[in-house]
Amino acid sequence: MSRSVLSTHEGSAFRRSAWGISMQRSTQQHHDTLPLAVPAYLQEALRKGRKAEGWRLKNVADQVPPGHRFLLYFRAFERADGNEWEPLTTSKRDALEDIVKTGKQANAILNALKMRHARLFDETCWKRRVTLAAPLFTGSGNPHPVENGFAFLSPYGVPYLAGSGLKGVFRRAAEELALLCDDTHGWTLPLVWALFGFDANSAYLGAASDSEWVRGYDAFVHEVENSPDRVLEQLMKIWMNPRLQKVLEKEFGPENGPLDQPAFLRALRQYQQIRRAVHFQGLLTFFDAVPHPDCQMAVDITNPHHKSYYQGTGQESPHDAEQPVPIFFLVLPPGTTFDLKALPLAQKDALWPLVKDRWQALLDASLGHIAAWLGLGAKTSVGYGVFTLAQQPAQDKLSGRSEEAPPSQREVLKEVEIQKLEEERRRKQEAEEMEQAQRLAAWNALPEDEKILRPLQEKVEAYVRSSEVLRKNIRPDLNRAMNAALKQASQIKDSNLRQRVAAEMEKMYERVGWADPGEKKEKRQKQEKKRREALEALKK
Repeated sequence: MSRSVLSTHEGSAFRRSAWGISMQRSTQQHHDTLPLAVPAYLQEALRKGRKAEGWRLKNVADQVPPGHRFLLYFRAFERADGNEWEPLTTSKRDALEDIVKTGKQANAILNALKMRHARLFDETCWKRRVTLAAPLFTGSGNPHPVENGFAFLSPYGVPYLAGSGLKGVFRRAAEELALLCDDTHGWTLPLVWALFGFDANSAYLGAASDSEWVRGYDAFVHEVENSPDRVLEQLMKIWMNPRLQKVLEKEFGPENGPLDQPAFLRALRQYQQIRRAVHFQGLLTFFDAVPHPDCQMAVDITNPHHKSYYQGTGQESPHDAEQPVPIFFLVLPPGTTFDLKALPLAQKDALWPLVKDRWQALLDASLGHIAAWLGLGAKTSVGYGVFTLAQQPAQDKLSGRSEEAPPSQREVLKEVEIQKLEEERRRKQEAEEMEQAQRLAAWNALPEDEKILRPLQEKVEAYVRSSEVLRKNIRPDLNRAMNAALKQASQIKDSNLRQRVAAEMEKMYERVGWADPGEKKEKRQKQEKKRREALEALKK
């Protein structure tokens, strides 16, 4: 991105407009020049769209990914009276409607991300496909002029579910299955810690003693008293760093020796210093999930009727005469499809053999719990983020393999090659369109006499370079061009321009001859007289 120095007026317009350029209609010359600080592809898109009506810019959606239109170039201001600008009020929905089309550029990015992920996965990895059955709202807390953000993958500008967020919801589902559900589907608390890492702020470690989380935790401690857990045994060995040993000695004294499993679990619950001394990332990582290409976005609305009451001002009770306050925000609509993917990190020698044969089945159980009770993204308590699972053969579930075999290297390379060819074709087409637009713009900028003389000059040059045999064939076409040029020039109101055209055409006739070669002398004399008279009339 190149630097540029903007004038004071242009700089203020650049700052006021969330699109990053001044979109106001102006007769001033410098407003027709886009600032160099705007990327080249956006300059071209906005230049094409400047002739569009109002704020609806043509081709912008295809050239600029939705995340960039929502964050970098969002239309957050509108024209007020006079020359003032003010934040959007009644037209927030219209501004968001400009975002909902994904466009060609974003689809190309989604395809590239899909292929990149495909090359990283094999049969040892976990992959499941889900399809939204309700709108998905994610990134709601991100700052934005419409007060409701949305999560877009930086720097690509496409919607996504963050891998960290997916890991968090899978962890929550695993914890609920392990501590709160009668049917755990194989989940235990040490398995949660082994696969997702240890979290010192977990609800069952810091909640009140009468919490259902604590009751589930205490029930697990009781189970360990009767039957020690092998996974927890290995975790305690991995966690036992010098800092943790020092904290344990301070709390329990060195003479008591190492704690057994039940005592260690109770210590985790009782002492915050012990929890803070435990550091473990977990064996799994989750990839960011992007929707399948050709997805679209949508604008949703929530319409709170009792704003003052919900905000707790205490000034009045809710009643039917209040004015609702519509709030618009972006969502991914039902039908959008994601591929959720997870794979093991560097494997701990002593721990991985205890989970390697069951971790995929455990993730399947967590995914089923998320689909039934939790959902994805924000506002899940009111029905957002509900999804359905793709059907899988029973043997695939048992083996932990995904419903769809990962592509072979040859298939991936073929797809990459196809994508390269398509990208090359698209770039070539865009370059041709840009070149054609530049030629058209240059042609429209020419004065009237140049528009007449330039194509005529080309025909004269072609005639002069031709052999005598070919000249007979192309002379009629040249005569028609000369006659058309005379007719066009006669309509020019500026006498100086008309005289210039006549003088240039006179030079051209001197080069190609006033009369057609091969004709009889009498006819040649008539042709020359007629053409000279036409040029003389043009000079008046």
